[in-house]
Amino acid sequence: MKWVQKKTAFLLFVTFVLLWMMASILYDLYERRQGNKMELESIAGHSLYRILSNYEEIVSNHNGPLTIQSVIAINRRLAAIEADSDTIDRATHTNLLNPIANNMLEITKNLEKSYREHNGFTETDRANYSA
Repeated sequence: MKWVQKKTAFLLFVTFVLLWMMASILYDLYERRQGNKMELESIAGHSLYRILSNYEEIVSNHNGPLTIQSVIAINRRLAAIEADSDTIDRATHTNLLNPIANNMLEITKNLEKSYREHNGFTETDRANYSA
């Protein structure tokens, strides 16, 4: 009879230890997931802030004259916007922001290309810049 009691006690102990280990592992996974979610939200939030800051900077400098330096500065800001848009699109599993940045970057690259081809900006370039 004692042997059966010892065996039962041992099985209860092993079962308790296994349940405790499983609960501990599940809690750790939950904590890591929450931490990863918070980290992802932080990265996406920071990227969104940078996008808005760069767009605001482009708009505030847009009132100046069309120069190759202004186009190059816009290109740099749009390249940063494109990278941050890609980060947000990957975080949200969408493709919404990156096409906008790509289209705007293409427009300014065309302005830069036209400047090089014509050794200056054309009236069409000036109209596109002011639009």
